[in-house]
Amino acid sequence: IWTAETDRTSAIAEGISRDKDLTKTLLSACGVPVPEGHVVHSPQEAWDVAQDIGLPVVLKPSDGNHGRGVCLDLSSEEAVKAAFPIADAEGSDVIVERCVPGQEHRLLVVGGKLVAAARGEQSSVIGNGRHTVMALIEAQINTDPRRGEEEDYPLDTIRLPENTTVMLELERQGLTPDSVPENGREILVQRTGVMTNDVTDEVHPEVAEMAALAVRIIGLDIAGVDLVATDISRPLH
Repeated sequence: IWTAETDRTSAIAEGISRDKDLTKTLLSACGVPVPEGHVVHSPQEAWDVAQDIGLPVVLKPSDGNHGRGVCLDLSSEEAVKAAFPIADAEGSDVIVERCVPGQEHRLLVVGGKLVAAARGEQSSVIGNGRHTVMALIEAQINTDPRRGEEEDYPLDTIRLPENTTVMLELERQGLTPDSVPENGREILVQRTGVMTNDVTDEVHPEVAEMAALAVRIIGLDIAGVDLVATDISRPLH
């Protein structure tokens, strides 16, 4: 075993899984539910597609990971166009997708069976009327021992202004890294990528089977399936 690869991992399957658009096409053809979406090549095209799909939408890189470059719940032309360069910087193409309501989950499938599941949570800080947003992030988020700069850590350290997704999230709330939020104000910092809650025992058998089917379609022996659902203890339909 080498990270998420074994001596049985197919190079072709790995190549497919890195391409979100191709993966979605294959999954959809086999009955696995995926959000409607299209590859776009400019901010204007992203906005045109967003209007066709229906707001709100998600913009993300076609071949990114760790939630980098993913911007959720975009409901205006300004937000969609601002998100395009963020996603574009993290991958070779940009995808616009319908924003599915619910919580983010990661389902781990090994050898054709679901073995573990985690539910994500949003990262936020609470203002105290004295410290800047950047200082609050350092004190309330980056001190988490699970966060670090290397791949060994399950969560990334949040650095500003380098993290453009967080910068966009702050901008949507009328803030900058140097803003000093009033005492008690909750500031949403990060919407994705924080997988902290073990929900393995809550996964409905039909959901587990759907995740295993998705992995089997792509041809992987080990895979993490990202799933957005309001209640993972119920069938997806």
